[in-house]
Amino acid sequence: MKKTHLMITIGILSVLMGSIAIGFAFTANEMDFLPFGEEDPDDLIYVESNLSEADIEALLLTIPEIQDFLAQFAEVELYLYFDYEYETWYAFYFAVDDYMSYASVVIDDATGAILWIEVFIASDETNLTADEVLNIALLNEQVQEFVSAYPEYEVYLYYDYYQYWYVDFYGDYFYSWCSLIIDDTTGDIIEVYSSDDLYETNLTLDEVVDIALADLDVQQFIIDNPDYEMYVYLTEFYDTFDTEITDPWEMGEGLNWIVGFYTMDPENWYGDWIEVWIDDATGEIIDKWMSVPATKTEAEIFDIANSTIEVQEFLAIYADVEWDLWYDGYGIWYVFVWSSVQFDAYVFIEIDDSTGDILWIEDYIPVPPNHDESEVLAIVLSLTEVIDFINANPDYEMYTFFFDGLWYVEFYSDSLNGGLCVIVDDYDLSIIAIESYDYEEPWAVMI
Repeated sequence: MKKTHLMITIGILSVLMGSIAIGFAFTANEMDFLPFGEEDPDDLIYVESNLSEADIEALLLTIPEIQDFLAQFAEVELYLYFDYEYETWYAFYFAVDDYMSYASVVIDDATGAILWIEVFIASDETNLTADEVLNIALLNEQVQEFVSAYPEYEVYLYYDYYQYWYVDFYGDYFYSWCSLIIDDTTGDIIEVYSSDDLYETNLTLDEVVDIALADLDVQQFIIDNPDYEMYVYLTEFYDTFDTEITDPWEMGEGLNWIVGFYTMDPENWYGDWIEVWIDDATGEIIDKWMSVPATKTEAEIFDIANSTIEVQEFLAIYADVEWDLWYDGYGIWYVFVWSSVQFDAYVFIEIDDSTGDILWIEDYIPVPPNHDESEVLAIVLSLTEVIDFINANPDYEMYTFFFDGLWYVEFYSDSLNGGLCVIVDDYDLSIIAIESYDYEEPWAVMI
């Protein structure tokens, strides 16, 4: 068994917090075993623990639930933490090959009493099938009302690897949903709630859409863009996620609906769009935003950027330069100029489309290399290690860049999912290192 104390890495913490969110969700006063007060942290008196880490580990091994947990895994990691404020020990076991499986224990330092035990064994084996879960959800009266109101709904269904299924129905607008939690062992619906439980509005969704469609600018947009798509949401939508389901949120005065129409233009990445803001109390359109076509061409913007002192100085220093220009649909052009070799060197410019004025310009021009790329490659390509790699991996691709006084020449092969990297000192073209590397596939679970 591998044992690590106190020093918990960020990666393990992220796993820990994810696991706790599933099964170990509690607060001090909810568990009724920790004092809960308003002490100022500056006034707290931190005491030494009565029990040692060795005492805690020995105590853990006497707990039947922990014994069963350890018997199921060949290797586990143990993390111990002593809470000086509450004089309480926290112990967390994780299976090395399955970090979703864990056991957590809370121990009173003064008495050695076990205050909390929770064990979760993750498994993709379920009692119910996905189809059975979906059928259970569709029989629910609240879900039936939702799908009747939103016949073009989408549904997402996933299992938490412990005990519960989560089924989410989404309407054809962003803010509408109906969600369920279903127990895999019994098929019982543990919880069901929808956006209707949270919103108390004066206008209905259909009324809001009709108001937006009656606007002359919207009508012209639809004529110009018959392939448009639409979305609707409330301005306070994101604030409702922390709301108790049993107590619908009081929107109050100033609640607005936003109805947006957009179309994606393959020639303009930003597309064309229009948004109208509608007062829920009065039904009036109180604000309107829309994209505006550019009046200047990319060639004109290029000339404006190229005439600046910053770009001229940049071009005088760096030979391998690339440009990127784009228009945001709001009347602003963006220009990004960078070195394809010294990737941290750049010039960034914002230009007003109507006037051609420079609204913002910034640049970073680090010390350029003493040697050019061809000199570096002449040395690197003559190395025995590089020649052997190229012969063994004819599908390789080569990338060269310079940063902070060093040249990096990478040879990458798809078949290896990695390759070879040669690091060269720009000062005297000496070889600093020749390293092999590989890209591991990120761990992910698709449900």
